[in-house]
Amino acid sequence: MGKKIFTIPVGHLSEEDVREYVKEVAEKFKKQSNEYFIPATNYLQVVPNSHSYGNLENFIVTSQLQLQFPDEFEKEYILTGLINTLKNGYELRFNKMTMKNPPLIYFKSIQSMISYITHSDFDKDTFIQLIEATIDNGYNLKSERTMERKEVYENVDIERDYQEIMVANRNVEDDKTPDVEKPVAEWINYIEYHLEKAKSNVYHLNKSAALAEIRKVTALGIRTMEIHGCPKRIMPEE
Repeated sequence: MGKKIFTIPVGHLSEEDVREYVKEVAEKFKKQSNEYFIPATNYLQVVPNSHSYGNLENFIVTSQLQLQFPDEFEKEYILTGLINTLKNGYELRFNKMTMKNPPLIYFKSIQSMISYITHSDFDKDTFIQLIEATIDNGYNLKSERTMERKEVYENVDIERDYQEIMVANRNVEDDKTPDVEKPVAEWINYIEYHLEKAKSNVYHLNKSAALAEIRKVTALGIRTMEIHGCPKRIMPEE
């Protein structure tokens, strides 16, 4: 059975009203299509013209989907996104070369991308070719604010230590089952609880609080695998 995903702008509605609206739309869809349909809501508050880019591949995907989403490949939309990308602390940074003899002409900064878009000779196809050339030369968008993996691991480790302290001080009358006896399903319930809190914080544009919940979720996942094991990832052969 395939999955159908719909994005429905709901405006300034409460979370309860959003769920009721989605249920109403789901019932109409079910009656019209005679298909089995389970409504699920993931809500997001979007500030107009707040979009930005985190990877050059975004432009390639957008160009491939321009028939479905033509507005996202318009000159003004791309320009606004790049300006926001600069404001968010991103820059074009060299990572590693992806081909032996890459094209000689490519973007060397976000500002050079903006300059091309605002030039009278701007052409969408040429823009995508330059994006591909930039990727081939080993460059991509990277934020100065992005943490290194080691620092992320350290913060998650502190969260695990905090969880251990909380477990030691918890009221055993409320939770009599030791962690080691809890099934995977129960840990998933804990994780989903914090994911819902993260979604709510995203809706209210509280990025810091949402990331704090993700930190908790990550640490809970680690605790789950400490108890039940962690299957190894099989890496594809080159």
